[in-house]
Amino acid sequence: MAQRSGTKKKPRQRASPTKQSADNNKSSRSSKPSATVLSLLSIPVAILVVSLKIKEYLPSPSKPNAPEHHNNDISDFLAWFKDRGGSISSSDGAGNGGDIVVSGGRQNVISKSDELFTVPRSIIVSARSVIDRFASLSRQNNSIASGDMERIVSLSFQSPLVQQDVYLSLHLMAECSLGTASKLLPYLRMLPTDVPRLDTFDEEALEVLRDDYLATLARQSREELSTAWHKNGVKDIALQMARMVAIDSGLSLEDEAVSRDDCLTFESFHRFVAIASSRAMILEGGTKYLAPLADMMNYMPRYDNNRAAGGTNESFLTYHSRNSDGSITVRADRNVVAGNQIFEDYGETDNSLFLEAFGFVPNANPSHCAVIPPEIIPQPSSLPVELLDVLIEQGIVISSSPDHPPSASDAGTLCISAEGVVTDERMRTYLATTQLDEKEGQKQKCINACRRRKETELITRQCTAYPGHREAVETLIRNLARQTYCEASTTIGEDTALLQQRQLDDSRQDSSMALAVKFLVEEKRTLLSAAEATGKPVVCSSEHDNRATNPEL
Repeated sequence: MAQRSGTKKKPRQRASPTKQSADNNKSSRSSKPSATVLSLLSIPVAILVVSLKIKEYLPSPSKPNAPEHHNNDISDFLAWFKDRGGSISSSDGAGNGGDIVVSGGRQNVISKSDELFTVPRSIIVSARSVIDRFASLSRQNNSIASGDMERIVSLSFQSPLVQQDVYLSLHLMAECSLGTASKLLPYLRMLPTDVPRLDTFDEEALEVLRDDYLATLARQSREELSTAWHKNGVKDIALQMARMVAIDSGLSLEDEAVSRDDCLTFESFHRFVAIASSRAMILEGGTKYLAPLADMMNYMPRYDNNRAAGGTNESFLTYHSRNSDGSITVRADRNVVAGNQIFEDYGETDNSLFLEAFGFVPNANPSHCAVIPPEIIPQPSSLPVELLDVLIEQGIVISSSPDHPPSASDAGTLCISAEGVVTDERMRTYLATTQLDEKEGQKQKCINACRRRKETELITRQCTAYPGHREAVETLIRNLARQTYCEASTTIGEDTALLQQRQLDDSRQDSSMALAVKFLVEEKRTLLSAAEATGKPVVCSSEHDNRATNPEL
């Protein structure tokens, strides 16, 4: 149930590349290959069945890289969870196929805020617990000091959230290297063999994204991981930690139970970093926790009254709490009718963050917004000099270089929701100034106000909050959404057909390609919806008339 939080929008100013920031980012998570399905059985005395089933990151019928979980794997995991002190509602025993059956009362509904399960402290892992364990083992073995590990990780990765992912991955690699001797074996067997997040995409898949920012982000992440492993000493730390964990477990380094070759490679490092990135939840203080079972619930947005009214969604922290004993309790974030899977909302997270950190693109995401290319946005050069000077003074336009004239991108990233809403206040203010009506004399009134620099209220009234500014900005947004949609090199129909084809293929490359195409489809759907916000259908130029269609996947 990894937290995936991210300052609401950041890749390209849309979604935080590392998804964090507790309440503000709300913890979010991702659809995982092994997902926990919680469902109510509709019988007179309702019972809750926790059924671990294969779930895939891709919205495709099957995913070859997802592990084939057998009933024994599921039973072993759930038994391990309970033996370590975990609780799932009030357990009555195990059902067929490894299901755990727990009492749900006499109603056939799980109510919002009902407790689902509690993960015990003994199986929860954080960066701090990994560092402390490494420090203890280092003292016992007169080995590399934990301070060296912290120094290497901090020098290799700037983001505190990525640093935490690395610590969690080192822990998982060490346990993996123990093979069947690992105390985490039942949990390790439930982890996905592949997390197709953005930095696993090859160049062909990145090209399909048609997003220079995300492509650059993917390449930088790959390079950062590779440099850390091969040049900065992370590989040495992983090998040393695995050796000490083996000794601590009473194993010989030559013990047959130890499968180090499979678990201590760069590919394994990348895999476990991706697992930590997509599954660890972020709670208070920005701390990431890897919490077995809690990390297996899949995403589905919660359409509550707050979100419908345009407000922020309830915090992820409302339904995920760390208790005084160090355990973590998860509660239902919505009512669930008998027989339905229990999902949860990961928070206000853009599709770019889901793709970049979690390895999937949602079928529905009310928090997604589509980016408008800065080159088609009205440029600062069209503004009166007096107004542009004020915008620069007030930090609305932040010039990236004194040697170059300001551009629209210096006012931020224009990202439009399906409802045609722009949440970035700085960009909304800038757009309003570009729509001043010269015929009505509004532009001259703004110029006159700007000449009186200290009268900020007057400047606001005449330049950004003038009569009709909302309607003017809304019209501009719809037109920009329509232009971006219509000028795409492929139609939404073509992209959808390609997506369906890729989802039928079995290779990892096609999995990444399908995700890239799905991201593109959802981006175009958002643009199309924003362009049609007033109910008027989009009509592109003759060669692109079919772009106005919006086929279902």
